[in-house]
Amino acid sequence: VYKRQVTAGYPEKRGKQYMPTKVSNAEIFIERYKELEQAVRSEYNISDYDSISFYLGHKTKYKKYQEDIAYCQKIRNFYAHNGKVPDGVNRDFAVEPNDCMIDFITRLIDDIKNRERCIDVAVRLNEVYWCRMSHSVKTAVRIMREKGFTHVPVLEGGRVVGVFDEFSVINCLSDSENGNLEKDLRFSQIKQYISFTTRGQSGYTFVPSKMYAEELREIIDTAYSEGKRIRMAFVTANGKPDETLLGIITPWDLIK
Repeated sequence: VYKRQVTAGYPEKRGKQYMPTKVSNAEIFIERYKELEQAVRSEYNISDYDSISFYLGHKTKYKKYQEDIAYCQKIRNFYAHNGKVPDGVNRDFAVEPNDCMIDFITRLIDDIKNRERCIDVAVRLNEVYWCRMSHSVKTAVRIMREKGFTHVPVLEGGRVVGVFDEFSVINCLSDSENGNLEKDLRFSQIKQYISFTTRGQSGYTFVPSKMYAEELREIIDTAYSEGKRIRMAFVTANGKPDETLLGIITPWDLIK
């Protein structure tokens, strides 16, 4: 980034050659930090009196950068309160942010302005293995074992009506007379083990497609801190169970 050094009388003095002067990293850093502040206040709707460093540092998504963000704010405050190198001091003594700090701030700005929504990180329905009530339980168990699946949504009319998971398998086996799954057993015959109506939605949640993915991550983290575990989030248009399933999200999808 360059700025042109201009003298009085320009452009009349067209015959004189002017050399571009490189903008200092300090100037670039201050401008980037201003842009970061504007992005945070706009995207997260926080007031001008709140510290963006404190706010970002306590969000699940940015906690691992908490110290880096706080340090960048200290550097910003240093320049805001101290300004340029005082007159009489060797200009080479100037302390400037390096390219790494500027790149870090730039990436933060881009990440905040382009936050992913749940539909962006979800595994779309056409890539999800799911079953109907009429499907074979034994076939589903075999595919789960082969593919390493732990949870299989059960759909009717495009809507999630339950989930077949390890608890369903255990309960089915424990209640069977011989400890085996019948060859022709259908999901409709084991509703009590998979249906949200009978087993509830513990471990599962529905989220709207336009919810920010980081908001879902905070919901999952909060649940975990309370001794609860959300194994899967079902993405629908407005986050309602009676809507068509668009995709699924697991905690692993958010980590990736």
